[in-house]
Amino acid sequence: MSQDIDQKGTEIIIDLNETDTKSFKNDRFIQRNAKKEFLILISTFIQPTKDLSCNLNKQSCKLDCHSLGNNIKIDRVHNTILVDGKRGMGKTSFALHIKENIDKNICTLNIIDPTLIETKEHIFLLLITLIKEKVDDCMRCNCCDTNNTDYKNWKEALKKLAGGLSMLDGVGGNHLQTSIWDSPELALEQGLNNSKHGYMLEINFHKYIDESLNVLGKDAFFIVLDDIDTSLDRGMVILEVLRKYLTSPKLIIALLGDIELYATLARQLQWEKIDLKKILKDYELDSNKEKYLSQIEHLEEQYLVKILKPENRIHLKTIYELMNEIEIVPSDPKSPDASLEKYSEAMLKTLFLSTRYKKLFEQTLFTQPTRSVIQLLKAYDKNGHKLTDDFVTTFRDIFYTTLHKKLANYKLLEQGSHALINLLGQYTILNDDILLDTNLEFLPEYGNDDKNIAATYLNLFFNNSIKPKEYLSYFIKVGYALIQAPEKDQIKFINHISLDSSEPNRRIAQRLLTTFDINPNTVSKNFINHGNIFIADFDKTPLAKNKNVAYLVSKVYNPKGGKYSFLSFFNLLGLLADLSFADNDTEIREILKKAQLIRDYRIFNPASNPFEESTREHNDKENRNEEEIKIDDNLVTWALTSKDINPLPIYVLSKIWIRTVYTFIDIESRSENKIKNFADIFELYIAGFLNAVLIQVESFYGNDMLGDKNPSTSTKEYEKNKADYNKRKNIYTLYDFLTACPMLASFESYFADLQKLKFSTPKPIKQKIDKIPWDSITDESKKQLVLSAITQGHQTKQEIARELTKSYKNVTHAKIQEILDPLKQ
Repeated sequence: MSQDIDQKGTEIIIDLNETDTKSFKNDRFIQRNAKKEFLILISTFIQPTKDLSCNLNKQSCKLDCHSLGNNIKIDRVHNTILVDGKRGMGKTSFALHIKENIDKNICTLNIIDPTLIETKEHIFLLLITLIKEKVDDCMRCNCCDTNNTDYKNWKEALKKLAGGLSMLDGVGGNHLQTSIWDSPELALEQGLNNSKHGYMLEINFHKYIDESLNVLGKDAFFIVLDDIDTSLDRGMVILEVLRKYLTSPKLIIALLGDIELYATLARQLQWEKIDLKKILKDYELDSNKEKYLSQIEHLEEQYLVKILKPENRIHLKTIYELMNEIEIVPSDPKSPDASLEKYSEAMLKTLFLSTRYKKLFEQTLFTQPTRSVIQLLKAYDKNGHKLTDDFVTTFRDIFYTTLHKKLANYKLLEQGSHALINLLGQYTILNDDILLDTNLEFLPEYGNDDKNIAATYLNLFFNNSIKPKEYLSYFIKVGYALIQAPEKDQIKFINHISLDSSEPNRRIAQRLLTTFDINPNTVSKNFINHGNIFIADFDKTPLAKNKNVAYLVSKVYNPKGGKYSFLSFFNLLGLLADLSFADNDTEIREILKKAQLIRDYRIFNPASNPFEESTREHNDKENRNEEEIKIDDNLVTWALTSKDINPLPIYVLSKIWIRTVYTFIDIESRSENKIKNFADIFELYIAGFLNAVLIQVESFYGNDMLGDKNPSTSTKEYEKNKADYNKRKNIYTLYDFLTACPMLASFESYFADLQKLKFSTPKPIKQKIDKIPWDSITDESKKQLVLSAITQGHQTKQEIARELTKSYKNVTHAKIQEILDPLKQ
């Protein structure tokens, strides 16, 4: 046996100049452990054939002999070695390498790939042909005498074998007459008793193997069957040939393929015993399948255990499993070799801007087929160890089928898209897998490999295509849009908020406000929801004369309830997103001018007809004179610094958004905030957002020491984190950019008039709770609802009455009204 069985030592080399399927040299051969297992298996198969000389008439033998009657026994074994691995795992390279390193006393035959064989050619005939060619070549090369005893015995064995071949499915007399053995003797044998020959076929095949090896002076034949699992019809035929005929201990077979697919073939064979006319899918969908299912599963399992014994299965390892054994040789001779672990760390930091989720990306990428991994490594090497358009294109091409299936419908395979943020927003809305708390980070953390590849591609696409000046757009077009998206009518929602257009962020933010549940029965003077505060009548408030406040104002038009004015944090954030995206001074000034024009947007109504929805722009109202607008030069200067922001991966932006959402929910749920003025509330919003940015950006840079609390009733949690922040030299972060913004840093002076307005405080209620028949309220949760409604004064008396009616048992509506009469709102 080859000395490579005990091969030890140096690292496995992946030379990025070599990627074709070939028999790699020992130091370039990846599957060393599998090779060692394989050669040990072969040695265990061959040794008994060396020690023993069984013949067809011997009555006893240490091998497992099989009786065929008339005292004839043969050594019948199933020693097929399954080399298990999915497509692209290097099975063919493995087989080529084994062929070159196998024991010299084993005769290797050419690899058989059924996908390359003519349709009418039977695999059993092909194997016999390959053996015959070896014998013929040997006789020619050695100038042997065709009259010697070994050769005569071989010819006789071949003749006997040929006679029974017509019993094989798909093989008949006509085929044999035109075969390579066409001769008077063979023609004569075809006329003999086929039944007898069919019965003796396995015996004659064993005899043919023995006599062939005698001529060649070898111990055994070695044959590789490749890609069997890719052809359903051919695969089933080959499995049956393995079961029935390829049972000689002197025939070593390496079967390459995926055990899962072989299980499918075995399952099909078992179903065909019930009905030959159906394919597997039809069997599995049959309403009567339960009648046979348990038996089919048992037969499938036992079939595989017999034909492909578990102890004879070699499982090829993924690159991920071999990482600590592999060394990378770059194509540039000036670049030093590196272990795959170090190479991977540098590669992932370049591609994903961080190594925080190194294991997730390694598990996704390096568990892919070996062929794909090497192509990926070579693409990274070819692009100078940088993330480029070409690298993203190559990644897409390597995993094209998977990515097309997952992302083509969202137009996310189109390189160079100028609307990637918009497309990403649509993707998150339409993809049921993505929610605020689930998979919004676009990390490969699914249980499904296809989804992980798609998430990895989105990371690469985003990191390569999105510039830092677009980061604020993410919070509007992806984050804000996602939390407002309905469970149905999603396409109408996308059209309504103009996410499928080139509308600026501020207008999308204003349209998103129209998707809240705003109607005369729910909106009130104390309405506050996710960064939005209701103003009863903006034109009559103390805020109306402050031109800067226009940056915060949105107006929603409800055909059934009129117009509603709101102050919105996301109007402000949308404006900052538009300013940071602008390319020059002129563009920035134009954005600021337009931002002071307050527009009305029609409320989202999926039931409205398209024409009615398209006319909503007629309701726009411009209530500012452009001649009065003055632009803050400091704001213009600030916006142009967005180009200097240090890049962030998409998962950091997602984490910022998630923390911001929960901070806002906390702010709006605190009753003590209802006595604050609007300036105080907005400062909480700003503190909450900046705190989220600071914590996540610092975490990205490896600083996890900041406080984890969110500002909910005061800004002190943020102020503490801000005091602990040490600005980095030569790195301009998103947090640095935002805190330098005049509108945020000097919010009190920009929007001073917000201090003149606060929530409407309910007048004291003369409570007569003691008159309420609490014993009649059987549900404790309803009792608390009633108490909350009365004490907080958030609802009208009529609404409280409705709640009480739902809660009471055996209490009349008139009695409820009597209880409520003393209660004054």
